[in-house]
Amino acid sequence: MLNRMRLWLRSHLFRQRLEEEMQAEMAEHIDRSTKRLIARGLSPDEVRREAHLEFGNVGYLREEGRIARGTAWFDTLIADLRFGLRHFVRNPLSTLTIVAVLSVGIGINVVLFTLVYSFTDRPPSGVEMSDELVRIRGSQIGLNSRVERAFTREEIEAYAGLKMHFSAIAAWTSQPVTSAGPGVAETTVTATFVAGDYFELLGVQPVLGSGLVEDDAAQGAVLSHALWTRSFAEDPGVLGRTITFHDVPFTIVGIAPPRFRGASWEARDDMQVWLPLSGHRRVFPEIPSEAELFRAIARLQPGITHETAGAAVDVVAGRIMSDLDRAPSQDAFALGRDPSAEVVPLLADNLELGFEANARFVKLSFGVLGLLTLLVTCANVSALQTGLALARRREIAIRMSLGAQRVRVIRQLVTESLLLSILAAGAAVGVSLALMRVLLSIVGAFSFDLVFDRTTLLVTFGVALAAGLLFGLSPALHATRVAIAGALKDSAGSIAGGRARLQRGLVIAQIALTQPLAVCVATLVVLGVFEYRNSPRNPYGEQIVQVRLASASTRNIPITGDAAEDRERRETERLIEVFRQEPGITNAVYFPNRVPIDQDAFTLPDSARTGSDDVEPFYLVGRAVMPGYLDLIGTPIVLGRDLEPADTAGFPTAAIPVIIGDDMARSLWGDESPVGRRVEGIAAVEEPMMLEVVGVYEKSFDAPGHSRNPFTIFLPLDPRLASRSASRFIMLRTSSPAETMMPTIREIVRDEAPRAAITELHTLASAEGEERFVLWGAIALFSSGGLVVLLLCALGLYAVVAFAVGQRTGEIAVRMAIGARTRQIVRHFASDGLRLGVFGIVIGLPLSVLGLRMLMQLAPQTPPVSLPAITAIVAVGVLLVAGLATWIPASRAAEVDPALTLRKE
Repeated sequence: MLNRMRLWLRSHLFRQRLEEEMQAEMAEHIDRSTKRLIARGLSPDEVRREAHLEFGNVGYLREEGRIARGTAWFDTLIADLRFGLRHFVRNPLSTLTIVAVLSVGIGINVVLFTLVYSFTDRPPSGVEMSDELVRIRGSQIGLNSRVERAFTREEIEAYAGLKMHFSAIAAWTSQPVTSAGPGVAETTVTATFVAGDYFELLGVQPVLGSGLVEDDAAQGAVLSHALWTRSFAEDPGVLGRTITFHDVPFTIVGIAPPRFRGASWEARDDMQVWLPLSGHRRVFPEIPSEAELFRAIARLQPGITHETAGAAVDVVAGRIMSDLDRAPSQDAFALGRDPSAEVVPLLADNLELGFEANARFVKLSFGVLGLLTLLVTCANVSALQTGLALARRREIAIRMSLGAQRVRVIRQLVTESLLLSILAAGAAVGVSLALMRVLLSIVGAFSFDLVFDRTTLLVTFGVALAAGLLFGLSPALHATRVAIAGALKDSAGSIAGGRARLQRGLVIAQIALTQPLAVCVATLVVLGVFEYRNSPRNPYGEQIVQVRLASASTRNIPITGDAAEDRERRETERLIEVFRQEPGITNAVYFPNRVPIDQDAFTLPDSARTGSDDVEPFYLVGRAVMPGYLDLIGTPIVLGRDLEPADTAGFPTAAIPVIIGDDMARSLWGDESPVGRRVEGIAAVEEPMMLEVVGVYEKSFDAPGHSRNPFTIFLPLDPRLASRSASRFIMLRTSSPAETMMPTIREIVRDEAPRAAITELHTLASAEGEERFVLWGAIALFSSGGLVVLLLCALGLYAVVAFAVGQRTGEIAVRMAIGARTRQIVRHFASDGLRLGVFGIVIGLPLSVLGLRMLMQLAPQTPPVSLPAITAIVAVGVLLVAGLATWIPASRAAEVDPALTLRKE
């Protein structure tokens, strides 16, 4: 067995040398026979002939030798590839068309795979994949479901004690801070305070310097590559320099690699710094140690599975129940019960609960989309290949008449298809890189690392080979099923109509698959245009400033009488008062937070119904605001009053005063006054919530109130909600364009809240502009995708009609010679192509309905757009594209010269 394997490897690895040795040995045998025959006195001509007759057929014996060595297939493959390349050179237009279509289809699939693979299976950016790297993820029971939680210091220490399960464990907590230094502009960065061998555990080596040392006296800092580039211009002499964070000095000891963003990129900011955990109390001394919460990663011991380690950490998590019992149970916002922990692979975006369900959904939806795109592409190319293969029927018939087996010819045609797909795979790499660059320019940075690596490259060529088999095998089987005598007698300009049956079927299948894709893309475009047109454009946007300050507190368990919490509240109130007194600033309020309303839906109480008809349940989006917010953003209150500070009294047990939009008022109460009316929540778990209308604001655009389009209401800002927020939002109104006031605003924050880091500072107009830019980019992206789908559809139909015209020139010439008019010829071929389009649309209609239903399940709260109208418009559009694609080659049929064509025949 081993000897046979050795000989097989030798015959393949040293094929050329063995070939030369075989030819030399055969030549030596013939030379010996020649010398022997010359010695017998034969003439030179007879000697050479007799020597070859005595030895046998040299070519046949060479083939037998190759077969014996097992390398004949390789020689055949080389010959097929050489023949295929010559065929492509002789037909450049069809070759380029097929490669272009395939590269687009494969490129789209590669982009979809890269997105799915990067989101569901890749580790954090800059971290190498390892089965031993895991994330310890905590959870607890929230209001209605299990939610993610962080860990206390004691819990982290307990996990670190599981030496049989973990070889190393590291914890961290992140917060925005203000950085400064000699010659460095003040900026806001995300500081990650790490415990344990954080960098060593992740396998990350700084590009300059070293990692952090876990020591209470350590004052080192590792800067992100982006922070090093922007603040220090990549100066290699930065090591050892001092930089301050919230006025606390640290020494720069290292620079992180360019792609590294930490174990989880929560802040979505490249401006980062990693500090030792001991520095957290120096930077935030007001935060008590019991209020610090962390997240954790670990490296498993060899042989330990995720399930085994998960069971161990879950036992540890159960021990914190006694600590939770000390939390004030009367607090409505207390931490949920039933804490638990689990061990999951360390991935880029699986910090939150529900990641696994989202990952399964993403894989399924993107997989279906990629499969449909690949099927449309393969159907298109198969139609082209079928026409090209039928055009070569005389060549195929001649080869088979000379003794070539059908299997051999099929292998030749499939090899050509695979060669085309490999060429397209190379082009698809460029297409996918261009598409990913466009996607990144529209969306911005992803939370995961979107890279083109070896796995993606293997998938690219794997998809290409699969596509080559899909679009190449069927045309090859069809083209070789010919009667040799009939094919040799057929003229070059005629072909039986039945031969194109497969090609027609492929085009119908392509249109049937194209229509649902086009309908879904068109729906997304219409929804994007609707959102773009209705996106907020505040006329005072240049005078409204949004300020976001990072909260110093890291906990999510409120503690009664917490000094840090009271200090932040007083600090924010003082900031608002100072802003209001500043010349040029006319008003300052809290930014409206989106408040989760834990109700399934809302309806009207029986006492508030108008008429006898029941009111369909509706949905609400709540925003908690301070009094004066609507006046600040320039939204007039057309009925009733504004919110007042006294409205929070009795909150949330009493009926909550709210301000509704005039669209909601018209939808529920018509022309009657809604002031004083109430709406009641529908909840399966929580107590029903009662809302009382105290005012009506004017909507900036008319949005009909229906059950899938939630109304926006404004309710009083609960102080407890503000104190729990990890960030503080403030909105300012200036008397003139606010850009000139930005330095003043920064200076006020610096003076009144020196320990608050500004994480956002921009005008409302710029925020609205960024939102519209993203919407416009999405519209352009979906529109481009729809055009590509229609282009693929048009190419298939164009190829069918053009092929029919090219193969039936003799028939066209005869028709015109006996009196057929030009428009009759054009109508004949155009109607043939249109029939294919109609059949495809009829077959694709159920698929379109199914696709729309799935799309609506993804986004149940969609704007009021007419989906049947979109489907009808897309069907008409596909039919028009089909008509154009058939009319162009059909019109060329009328240009046939009967005299020249019949003379050639």
